[in-house]
Amino acid sequence: MKKKIYSGIFMISLALSGAIYTACEDIDELPPQSDTNFINKTYKLPNPTVLTTEEVAEYNAIKAEYESSINQ
Repeated sequence: MKKKIYSGIFMISLALSGAIYTACEDIDELPPQSDTNFINKTYKLPNPTVLTTEEVAEYNAIKAEYESSINQ
């Protein structure tokens, strides 16, 4: 009986240690920087748009609801 328990514990520990050993590999989280011109690139954000009166009213209603729920 004890021999079966010990062999079961040995097999489980062997499988667990094998899983842990194979899971630990060296992963390079950052991609290689092949493009060295990234400093000179410029990115343009889209032009802002003016909200209409309906959108401003909806925004103010949502903001008031949010602030009333926070201050309770």
